[in-house]
Amino acid sequence: MLDDAEARFRSTRPPECVCFASLAFERAALAQARGDTTAAAAWADKAVSIAQTDPTRSDAVPYFLLRRAELAVEQSRFDAARADAERSIEINLAALAPGTQSGYLGRAYLALGRALIATGHADEARDALSAAALHLKASLGPDHSQTKLADQLLATTVASNGR
Repeated sequence: MLDDAEARFRSTRPPECVCFASLAFERAALAQARGDTTAAAAWADKAVSIAQTDPTRSDAVPYFLLRRAELAVEQSRFDAARADAERSIEINLAALAPGTQSGYLGRAYLALGRALIATGHADEARDALSAAALHLKASLGPDHSQTKLADQLLATTVASNGR
């Protein structure tokens, strides 16, 4: 199905269209589901690279960095996850009006928090998870699975640090 979609897009869209980044990331997700982490990482890298070439969709870069960070967390590649999450947050904060609550920003803070926990940076993780919970509650609601995960990890981090 992805091959068919790609063929159709190639006949109607310019080669730098962000739609090709979406297809590449779907291929990353499929590779990850098959257990092929090497291919998943390569397709995720390709998605980010494609997103960076579409001059009309500057919002795509932080989104695909976020998705690659989430994938890196799944693969226990925590330094890569941290770098991508931090970059996604940086780009989003520069683009959003101050005080804007965003689900994408919340997810990026959550990925950052998870990477920081895994690498032993509990204080920084607590700050990232606090920001994640704030953004996720406002944008996705308190009952969303991502919000609940942020709250759970924050509570665990606070409890283990005694703060």
